[in-house]
Formats: sequence, structure tokens, C-alpha cells
Amino acid sequence: DQLCRQILNTPGRAIPLRRLFALTEYPSDVMALYAEGYCVSNFLVGQSGVVTTWAWVARPRPKQPLQRPFAWALVRLDGADTAMLHAVDAGDASRMRTGMRVRVRWRAETQGEIQDIECFEPE
Repeated sequence: DQLCRQILNTPGRAIPLRRLFALTEYPSDVMALYAEGYCVSNFLVGQSGVVTTWAWVARPRPKQPLQRPFAWALVRLDGADTAMLHAVDAGDASRMRTGMRVRVRWRAETQGEIQDIECFEPE
């Protein structure tokens, strides 16, 4: 967030939305494009959503995202038109259901990557 704000607050670097949405090629200032896209996606797509389907993992394997029972679920974030696959830390299979609301749980330190989402948890 800080880097995006720094880029977009630099005079002349921000890309007006009218121009951003009409781009057909990468601009010379790709970092400004990234910063604008990051801000727009945070505005349009929420950090909460709905479980569309799920499967319970009673005994996680070594390299899975959680080392305790969890669900793999397709989560459709608010404002998105498709779902993403991720782990849901519900504690117990009885707490999981299709249609339940979940929210992102972020890792303690983020890097600007999909792995920054530790998992989802019930709202």
C-alpha cells in the first residue's frame, strides 16, 4: 500500500482511469500501471466472499497451507465474477457450508503476492 501511494502521489505518474481502462499496450511506467491496478482491484473486489463449494481435509499433508484440519474451498469474493481456490480455517467440518461468508486472513508480513493470503476464515 505504501509503495502504491508513493508512486501515485508523485506528480505525473498517476494514470487517469479513462486512459488506464483504454490501454492496449504497457505504458513506459509499468510501476504506475501496477499501482493503479492494485488500487482499482482493492476498490472493486472485497476481502470477503461466499464459499461456492468445498471439501474437508481431515489430515493435512506436509506442504499444505494449514497443518490442522481445514477445507479447500472455492471462494467468490464480493465484486468478483469467478471464484478462487483457497484454504478455509473453519476449525471443524461442521462449521463449513456452501453459501457461508468468509473473509481473508492475511499473513503477518505481506509481499504483494497471492501467498499473502494465509487462508480464509468464517465471518
